[in-house]
Amino acid sequence: MNETTQKQLLDKYSHLFAGEGTPFGAWGFETHDGWNDLVANLLAELDKYGKENKVEIKILQLKTKLSSIRCYVSALPETNFDSVFRIIDKYEEISKVTCEECGQAGKVKNFNGWLKTVCPEHSKNPKSNTLN
Repeated sequence: MNETTQKQLLDKYSHLFAGEGTPFGAWGFETHDGWNDLVANLLAELDKYGKENKVEIKILQLKTKLSSIRCYVSALPETNFDSVFRIIDKYEEISKVTCEECGQAGKVKNFNGWLKTVCPEHSKNPKSNTLN
């Protein structure tokens, strides 16, 4: 994720992120730019749910893993667990059909052992497997 988008999301949703001593505190967002809108929408839904239900949601890690978005959160009250994970699961499923490079419709492809969700254009010439 580019620095501008990271800063915007951190400024708007800083209360959702766990800090030092967590993977998010160490590495921040570990996703490509094609999923910026997905990440922003995921954060907006988690924020809205937390405020409406008076529950503190803390994201420990938000990354790309096996061609989809993964969002790990701290322990939640049992009454909120299913609802929060339905939100997270929704965006994980959307990411499986969204190119992680550009945000267009995509499919999961294997690139020498690296699974990536890419559109037809990026399946011909995928960017680096790293997030830098």
